[in-house]
Amino acid sequence: IPAPGEVRQGGMVIMNSGLEILGPMGYKPVEYTERPEITTPGNELREVYTDNGDRITVTWEEYTPEPAPYVPEPIPDTTIRQVAMFATMAVNTMSLSDEQSLEIKDLYPEWASFIGKSLDAGFKVLYEGRLYKVRQQIATVLENQAPSELTAALYEEINETAAGTLDDPIPYNGNMELFEGKYYSQNGVTYKCTRSTGQAVYHDLSALVGLYVEKA
Repeated sequence: IPAPGEVRQGGMVIMNSGLEILGPMGYKPVEYTERPEITTPGNELREVYTDNGDRITVTWEEYTPEPAPYVPEPIPDTTIRQVAMFATMAVNTMSLSDEQSLEIKDLYPEWASFIGKSLDAGFKVLYEGRLYKVRQQIATVLENQAPSELTAALYEEINETAAGTLDDPIPYNGNMELFEGKYYSQNGVTYKCTRSTGQAVYHDLSALVGLYVEKA
């Protein structure tokens, strides 16, 4: 602790007191050794204090400082938007399975951005947070023909993959192609497909009993 610059004693204020006053108060003189040269580039020196009884000796210790934590440069918003735009444009050029596409579905372009334009079969678009695959060539995308049960001939929703077994039936979403031998579930009931539909269907499975499915 540094000695005070002034001491009050006997009603007097003593400035820059000497050892005869500060010593009885517990303060000791400090002696600094010669500051050495740093031997290793990048190292630094720190003070080492040693109590020798009647005085404090300060020597120097060379050490290697911890590297400063890496702080990456912030990415400009314009760059982020450009990267996102590029990813959206490129994602349909990749050969991804439906399962892989679901993992990155937010990268797919919004269906609304194609209104008035054409869509190729196999192209994937996002609509109301759901991923759809275009079933056939669409010459002009119409605003009143968004992906839904009514446009099942144009768009097929891509869902999370299930094994399609009795223990792991495929959740039926009302816009899906059914395959013979696979199991599907809807409203807590499991059905087995007895005949492939060949295209997406949108009726409740209960309405397809005897045609394409049977209760498991």
